[in-house]
Order: sequence, then structure tokens, then C-alpha cells
Amino acid sequence: MINSIQDEVVAVVGLGYVGLPLVISLANSGRRVIGIDLNKEIVDGLTSELSHIEDISNEEIKRLNRGKLVEYTTEFKKISEVSVVFICVPTPLDSTGRPDLAFLTKAIDSCSPYLQNDSLVINESTSYPGTLRNLIMSRALERSSAQRIQFAVAPERINPGTKDFRREDIPRVVGAISEAALTRATRIYEDISESVFSVSNAEVAELSKLLENSYRQINISFINEFNNLCRKIGIDTREVIRAASTKPYGFQPFYPGAGIGGHCIPVDPIYLQDFASQMGMSLRMIESARVVNSDVPNSIVMKVVESVGGNIESMRILLLGVAYKPDIGDTRETPALAIADHLTKLKAELFWIDDYVKDWAYPKALRDEKWDIAILVTNHTNVDYSNFINRTKYFFDVTGHLSDNAKVIQL
Repeated sequence: MINSIQDEVVAVVGLGYVGLPLVISLANSGRRVIGIDLNKEIVDGLTSELSHIEDISNEEIKRLNRGKLVEYTTEFKKISEVSVVFICVPTPLDSTGRPDLAFLTKAIDSCSPYLQNDSLVINESTSYPGTLRNLIMSRALERSSAQRIQFAVAPERINPGTKDFRREDIPRVVGAISEAALTRATRIYEDISESVFSVSNAEVAELSKLLENSYRQINISFINEFNNLCRKIGIDTREVIRAASTKPYGFQPFYPGAGIGGHCIPVDPIYLQDFASQMGMSLRMIESARVVNSDVPNSIVMKVVESVGGNIESMRILLLGVAYKPDIGDTRETPALAIADHLTKLKAELFWIDDYVKDWAYPKALRDEKWDIAILVTNHTNVDYSNFINRTKYFFDVTGHLSDNAKVIQL
């Protein structure tokens, strides 16, 4: 019987941008944590006190390791030693653009044989409503010899690269299959979060995450279309946004850019759209937003081509910032890739520079070269672009960061 937090041993399955921060939060609450990942390189790195996540320092890993609060392993049999299992694995799209739950299915199948009586399984991986009840619970009960297992869901709310919030400041939404599981899961999250919002069932929690990011996708789509209108009539979009933002209610500012990217906004609305389709419904707003956002990179390229005289063949073009958002090195679903692909189809010679990104699909540039065209796609904090502006015949800014520079063409 567990008498205190210090007696509780928990496991986190998946040590990526969601799982590793959770490991740290749980260990900071006084629990002993077993981190499980099939990637041996990640496990060996963490064991050697090396973080592979930008928001987590080596010092944080070192502190936990030396306090013997965390153990990292590739072995799922360690699940037999824990009372709570957190699932934090990717839920991407497959090659056809449909929801892919292969990682989630593999994770629960690997855990299930080792679950003990009264184990609590909590899913943090984003998915459509019914995933906890119809996939995770169903497969776990089929594959486990344990007679009593509890199930809850608390969709992750990690925002890589942000310095505006501490992890514990972000409220957590928790849903469950039973009242007992809800009470138990809520207690755990109250130990690691300032605020916990418990909902009536698992499906409400699952839907809340899809709503959050669908809302963002739709509004980003609209502001990018609105930006096209403003540019057409010679109006500064961001000045219009600043003006609208003076209203103290009913308006939240979104800003135009290169499009959507990352692990959530391009993906989560498709999970919601797919679920609606299973229910015999069509979410036309999400489909429209997806179409609009997918066209943004092409629209940017066409504006560049038009601005330089209609032909960019053989021109040397530099993309500045190819991560999907500022101050991180993540290039998943980055709109910079679509921009690059469009430019190379027009026979431009393409290069890139991004201090946060090590490798990418196109050749990396040297800083002291000269360029026909440079495009600021993602603005990282505290980067001086003056050298690039001076070495470039045409400098375009997608971000609005350099709006005060007369040499820069705003897109």
C-alpha cells in the first residue's frame, strides 16, 4: 500500500518533448520515476545526463540522476514495478494524411502484460474522442492478467520554446473512465500543476485538446487571408491588429506568417475532422482553414517572384529560420519546407541558415556569402539580421519583425 508520494513509483512511456518534461515534474513532486523509450540513443543519453529536448537543460537531468529520482530504460517489463503509467507517445498523420495511432497502440500493447492490479493508466497523447475508452482500455484489459485497472486522460499542453509560462503554471484538463480514476489522476496532477480542471468523462478531455488547436488553426488561416487583403490595398496588417486589440473584450490577436507548422496545429484538427467524418458529419470550417493555410507558402513565393520582376531562375535565395516557430530547432511540418520546394521548382538555387537547426532538407549556407534574395521565415529572438540585409539585393520579411526597416519588403 502506498502511504505517501515518496512511496509511489510511476512510469512515463515516451521520452520526447511531452514525456521528458513530465518525468521532471513528477520527480520534482517527490515520486520515483521510470522513463521508458524504445530509442536506445535517447535512453543512453539521458542516463549520461544529456538532454535531447531544447527546453530541458543537462543540469536538470543531472540533478535528477544524482538524486536517484529517475531511471531510464528501454524495457517495458519495468512497468511491473509501478502503480501509475503515463503514455506520452506521438500521434502523427500517416502517409495518406490520416490519423496514425500506431505508436499509441504499440505503447499500450507493450505495457499491458506488466500492469498490476489497481494500476492507473493515464494517456497524455493527443487523439480523437473515444481513444481512451475504445482503444487503450480495450486493448489493456484484453492483454493484461490484472483484474482491476483504472484509466484516465490528460491531454498534453506543452508549448516548446515558450518562456511565458512555467510547466506547472499551465492548467491541466483531466477526464477518466471512472470516478475513482478521476479522483486519483486529479490528485497526481494537483501535485505537479497549479490548476487542474476535472471534466465529466474522458471524451470531454480528449475533445478539449482538439478544440484548442482547431481554434488556433482556423484563426491563423483567417488572419493570413486578411493579410492578403491588407497588402493588396497597401494597409499594414499588424497596425490593424494593434488597433483591434484595444477592444477589452471579444477579440484575441493572431498574426500572419508563413503558415502553420509543428506537432499540433497542422495535425490535431485532422483528428477532429476524421472523428466528425466517422459520425457522419463534415466540419467545413476546418477543411477551409486547412486549404487556406496550405496555400500560404505558395502565395509567399508568388509575391516574391512578382516583386523581383517575375523570374527567379538561377537566383541565389536564402531562407532565414526554417524551424516551425521561434527559438526552437523543430522543423516538423514547417512551412519553410513548402516555401523551399516552391522556390526550387522555379529553378532557384536555395540555401538556409537557422542557429537552432542542425540539419535540414536543403544545403546550409555560409554567413559571409551574398544573396539575390533573402526571406525571413521564422524570427528567432535576439538575432541581428542587418548583415543579411546588407548582403542581399532583395530582403523579404514574412514575420513582421523588421517592419521598421525601409530596405525590407514586408509580405
